[in-house]
This record gives sequence, C-alpha cells and structure tokens, in this order.
Amino acid sequence: MGFTDLGVQRVFAHTMTVNLASRRVMEKCGLTLVRTSPYEGSDSDIIDGAEHGEVEYALTRSEWQERIAAATSSWSWETLRQCESVLAWRGQDQAGPGG
Repeated sequence: MGFTDLGVQRVFAHTMTVNLASRRVMEKCGLTLVRTSPYEGSDSDIIDGAEHGEVEYALTRSEWQERIAAATSSWSWETLRQCESVLAWRGQDQAGPGG
C-alpha cells in the first residue's frame, strides 16, 4: 500500500467529473475533492462528458493515519480491497496517471 509499504506522503487520483462510480470509490477510500478542471485531452471532442471536465481527489499520509484508526472497524472487506487498489496503484509519491 502506498502509505505503509512505499512511504508516500500523498496519493491522488483523477477521473472525469461525470464518472460517479469512480468518484464514489475515491470518497469511500477517504480521498477528498481537491479541484475540478477542464479536460484538455486531444480526444475531448469524442469522449462523452469531457465538456464537464475532470476532478482530482487526494489523501495525505496524516489524513489517512487519522481516518484509518476510526474507520477500519466499520469498513467491509470489499471496501478495504477497493481502497488498497486505489492507494497502491502507483509507486511514486504524488504521481498520477502517466506521471
């Protein structure tokens, strides 16, 4: 996991504003909305929903440490697996897709 095994200080994820399922997973994992920005990909004219932009969610190590102690007792195993997937997908501190 990013915070425990890799020692990162911050993890973040981006998704399209309209991708409510991905946003919900990020929120369930404790990431919070940082910003909404225009989608500037070269394929924005062919991707449905691109006109609504993309969002960035993030979680710092200190936020995670505070939340994990209080939250883990009520999380399901499925939620823990989803969170592990989100937080461990990238082995570089503060690196997002393609970064």
